[in-house]
Amino acid sequence: MENLESIIDNTCLLLRENYIKILRYFYPALGSNGFEERNLSHNFVFSFIQSLNDSEAFAWFEVSIMGGQKMDCVVFSPKVKSVFFIESKRFVNGKIDSKKDSLREDYKRIIENHLLILDNKRWKGGFEISYKFAILLCDIWTEREDSSKLKMEWKENKCFENLYSKVVSIVEGNKNIEFNYENTLKNYHILIGVNEINTQQLKN
Repeated sequence: MENLESIIDNTCLLLRENYIKILRYFYPALGSNGFEERNLSHNFVFSFIQSLNDSEAFAWFEVSIMGGQKMDCVVFSPKVKSVFFIESKRFVNGKIDSKKDSLREDYKRIIENHLLILDNKRWKGGFEISYKFAILLCDIWTEREDSSKLKMEWKENKCFENLYSKVVSIVEGNKNIEFNYENTLKNYHILIGVNEINTQQLKN
């Protein structure tokens, strides 16, 4: 899929615009409890489907897989003949290493279980699926050294092999906009990673 990177780049722009629209007026958290990861999934998918420019694209959240587990979201796009399997994670300060391990497990779960979602009991066809992608989302607050290090590692594509990695910063570059809790939001960043699921990964 040749234009995936441009779709993700545009998604990042729309996602940032959407967060700006929200956070300049309303700060959802109470105290230091951060933002619930479901909102990260919803806001990303809203922007992502816009970027796909596909009126037939659709999403489903909390998709059941094996053993009572669920995948955060799956997006189908007939226009680009693709399915996108999405997992989201909140990175909590002081627990960065454990959350990185958990995100790797999420990625592994996508690779191992995505075909269960596309079996003939659930997927009724209707369009050809030529590409399958894993998308990882996480948000971090960079008040601490470990979270700042993770942001840089993600930006330099050092966290996952062959991942197309992007960092979305909400306040950075918006000097003319006054944000609710601006000093806090300076440390808020969204990390996005995308990789195509291929036959070799299924064998490993």
